[in-house]
Amino acid sequence: MEIPAGKICKNKVIIFSKFAEMCRILHQELQEHSPLLISGEVSSKERQEIINEFNYNPKYKILIMTEAGTFGLNIQSCSFLINYDLPWSVSKMEQREGRAHRIGQTKSVTVYNLIARNTIDEYVVKVLHKKQKMSVDILKDDERLEDIGFNEEDIKAILRI
Repeated sequence: MEIPAGKICKNKVIIFSKFAEMCRILHQELQEHSPLLISGEVSSKERQEIINEFNYNPKYKILIMTEAGTFGLNIQSCSFLINYDLPWSVSKMEQREGRAHRIGQTKSVTVYNLIARNTIDEYVVKVLHKKQKMSVDILKDDERLEDIGFNEEDIKAILRI
C-alpha cells in the first residue's frame, strides 16, 4: 500500500499474544472484522506494509501480533491495546505498549490485560509486579549502588530493562 497523504486513522485495536498459534486462532475467530496479523513468519517488508494498512486504511480496525511486532514498529493509530496473555518480562510489556506510544500519537492509549482467575496468567501478573517493584527500588538506591561500583545502566542490563 502506498502511504496516503491523509491522516492516520484512529480508534483501532492491537491484540498481543506471545503464542503464534493463539494469534492464528484469534485471527480466524475475528475474521468478520478483517483483522491483520503479524507473527514471526511475516517478513520485515510485509510487516511495514501491514502497519501502513493498519495505520491508514479505515477498513482495518484490529491488528493481532506476536512479539515479532514489538520492535521497530510505529503504530500511532492504536487507541486500545489488549494483552491477551502476558510475557514474563516487564520490558517486553513496555515494548508492547511502546508500539502505540510513538511519535505522532496524539491520543491516550487504553491498555487491557486479560487475566483469568486461577490461571498461569494470574501468577505471571504477580511475578511482573514483583519484578517491577524490585527494579524501581533498585534504581532509586543510587548512592548505595555507586558505593559498590554499579550505575543505573549496569542494573538495567542485569534486569534486562
